[in-house]
Amino acid sequence: MTIEELLESPQSKEVLEWLQAGQPDSRTLGELPTTEASISLAYELYSLGAVQIIAAKIKTYDSGEENTGKLILWLPENRVARAKLFAWNSEHANEFGFDPDEDVGQKYLLLMLD
Repeated sequence: MTIEELLESPQSKEVLEWLQAGQPDSRTLGELPTTEASISLAYELYSLGAVQIIAAKIKTYDSGEENTGKLILWLPENRVARAKLFAWNSEHANEFGFDPDEDVGQKYLLLMLD
């Protein structure tokens, strides 16, 4: 699936709107244990300079809980902000055994959280 297809999917929503609309601790990102921790991560990424963050491929379980391990970040044009986001991604990717992305002028960055 391409990033554009993920963005157009009905299982994709702006991350904070999605997280805050659910019952307490019913919506989480990756392996984070709580909605509050997930919201903190979203705020951290926004504070680093993400223009917009989309929670993609949201899964709904029989219990009603929802989770996704995929975030799509709209990258800023500002080089300093981009560098901060790519540095965060590099550290995170290494932690999970993924190869970090390089900044080649792309519009989006796909973050894998699990």
